Amino acid sequence: MKQLFIPVILMASCAMVLSAQSDTAATRAQGPAQKQVKPEYVALNECIGAKVSMKPGAEARNEAAEAKETVARPSGEITDLLIEPKTGRTEWAVISFGGLLGVGDKTVVVPASILQWNSTAKSYDADVDHDQVKALTAFDAKQAKTRGLDEAMTAHASNWRTVVTAAGTPAKVAEEAGAPKTTTKAVHAEKPALAIAGTSMVAIPTHLMCASEVDDYPLYARSEQFGTVSNCVVDRANGTLAFVIVGHGGLLGMGKDQYLLPFSALQLAKRDEATVLVVDKSMADLTSSVKYVKPEHGIVDAEAAKKCCAGMDEKTTIGSKDSR
Repeated sequence: MKQLFIPVILMASCAMVLSAQSDTAATRAQGPAQKQVKPEYVALNECIGAKVSMKPGAEARNEAAEAKETVARPSGEITDLLIEPKTGRTEWAVISFGGLLGVGDKTVVVPASILQWNSTAKSYDADVDHDQVKALTAFDAKQAKTRGLDEAMTAHASNWRTVVTAAGTPAKVAEEAGAPKTTTKAVHAEKPALAIAGTSMVAIPTHLMCASEVDDYPLYARSEQFGTVSNCVVDRANGTLAFVIVGHGGLLGMGKDQYLLPFSALQLAKRDEATVLVVDKSMADLTSSVKYVKPEHGIVDAEAAKKCCAGMDEKTTIGSKDSR
């Protein structure tokens, strides 16, 4: 089945115009990289808030068969995406379904790899039935963040595999559709927090973050605040958060220039108590980078995306030995 969110690295967005990048360790843990497809850039809010249609459950199918009617597909709504901060790869989709006017809703998380964009219906089709979704443990985003998203999702990934295996899906397929086989605890035991060279910031060694939180994050050019993220661009075809649009300059929000930056060039960090994004470039470098101008159609012009990737050296990771 053609998938919307295939587990490839964020550079799928840039690899259409630059040389291919090596797989990350997390990607390798999930198996060989899948074939890259032509990017399809959309604003993040076209994904968050989108409808998700799933297969009907057994009871609904039986009732429809008895009545000789076409069974309706239950639906939910994407309320957030859980992404890998270093690459922007989308790993999980948070879906709310059921209830009336928000009352009685149940929220769950499913692997993003089971979602496929239906351009005709302008919604996502989920390769899962309603019974399986209802059997999943409810996901409380606030509680998960308080506990630690990585730790919380380890339990939800296990729950997902249990539910789909019980429904008859082969264990290997269930495993591959869930989180990486290497547990988040094992991954991060090898990646302690790092002080970012030339700044007072510390890199956050997390495996997952909420895409909805990226908007409004301050963005620093090393130790200097460059601006604030005003919008995010998703590559819907390759399942990544590909770019951020950053406002710089101006007074009280007026007259700001907008810049386009690849998300994979950014590092999630703590500055005192605040969560920020840092790029290993000087203020001068960023002010001479690609300015964002909304095209007549879509959110990002292909040529602007090409220049943005070509102009940003993403081989050096902030906090790595090479950047010190």
